[in-house]
Amino acid sequence: MIKLRPIADDDPVPNQSRLLQAMELAFDYADRNGGIGLTQTKAFNRKFAHWMAENSPWPGYKAEELL
Repeated sequence: MIKLRPIADDDPVPNQSRLLQAMELAFDYADRNGGIGLTQTKAFNRKFAHWMAENSPWPGYKAEELL
C-alpha cells in the first residue's frame, strides 16, 4: 500500500505545481459553470477545452498548441 505524506498548508511547493494549478482552474470552472460537459465519448467538451487552453498555467504554449 502506498503511504501518502501529508502536505502542510504553508508548504510552498504545491504553489509551484502547474498540474495543481490546472486542476484548481478546472475545479473553479466546473463550480462556476455547473460542471464540465462531456462529449458522447466522455472527453471534455469543446467549450471547456478551449477555455482551459486559453487559461492554462503553462507559459510558452499557445492555445492552438495545447488544443
